[in-house]
Amino acid sequence: MVVDKPPGLLSNGPNSVESMLRQSGRYERIRAVHRLDKDTSGCLCLARHPAAFDRAVTWFGEDQVLKIYHALVWGAPAKASGRITVRIDGRPAITHWSVLAATADVALLQVRLDTGRTHQIRKHLSGAGFPILGDRTYFTGRLPDPRLRRVPRQMLHAHVLQAPFDDQSEQRRVTAPRPSDFKRALKAFGL
Repeated sequence: MVVDKPPGLLSNGPNSVESMLRQSGRYERIRAVHRLDKDTSGCLCLARHPAAFDRAVTWFGEDQVLKIYHALVWGAPAKASGRITVRIDGRPAITHWSVLAATADVALLQVRLDTGRTHQIRKHLSGAGFPILGDRTYFTGRLPDPRLRRVPRQMLHAHVLQAPFDDQSEQRRVTAPRPSDFKRALKAFGL
């Protein structure tokens, strides 16, 4: 099952998407297959029973899952696309990005992951000089534009999740629309 996780909720644990679904009484054994940061919105895969969880973990481990994010970043890349291969915690990490729209100050990027390290997108984009707007961990220091102080959270959205969601090998694609706060940030920065 894929849900459109709102920002501000954890993926699993207390006060999470997982716990809310369990409390509904319909999904007592539901379990998050992967994680999205608390302030990241979008597609989150959950399994309704242990066999489904094991199968889905295999998909993620065998690179059978396509994950595409949208990120609103500070700065406009000089190139239309790129690849970041900086290791994270000593482990390989690969992030592909392309510019969807840009102004002189900000860019909307589409980001695809080959690996899934903790904070990978946030670390890679910040390290490349394009920190995600609203990221209180990796976009630090002086905020050069007063509009940046009004961004309520990190503007990172899990837009697409594609996997073999049933017993067939056929891939299915699920898309989550950008939430209203993301749309407001795009508008505030002229995108």
